[in-house]
Amino acid sequence: MLKPSFFFNKHFKVFIYNPTVLFHSFIYVSISLFILYRISVNVIIFRRKHEVSLGDKGHEDLERRIRAQGNFTEFVPIFLISLIGLEWIGSIKEIPYYLIYIHLIGIIFILGRLFHIKGMYDGSIFFRR
Repeated sequence: MLKPSFFFNKHFKVFIYNPTVLFHSFIYVSISLFILYRISVNVIIFRRKHEVSLGDKGHEDLERRIRAQGNFTEFVPIFLISLIGLEWIGSIKEIPYYLIYIHLIGIIFILGRLFHIKGMYDGSIFFRR
């Protein structure tokens, strides 16, 4: 029987022998999907409350929620693609402690997004007069 290394180069063997590759970044993908679900439901609730189907019809609280959802969907996909790429490169190049960096970056980004959503909902912006 032929060994897998006969068919694949040394970089592709990471996916064959290490099933945990890219597992850690997908934790943040699932957290982001849950957050997106929650803020989308929040927008739906406020649209029903104000009986608005398109736009915000001048309701500031609805506008804030729509923009929080829009901002989330604008920035999160690029970040998650970058995080997956970082984890993939870290696993291939065998960078020491790369998982610590992945989790540190992921946690900081998720907390930043949550604080941003909270600030958008409340209208309170830190460090602004």
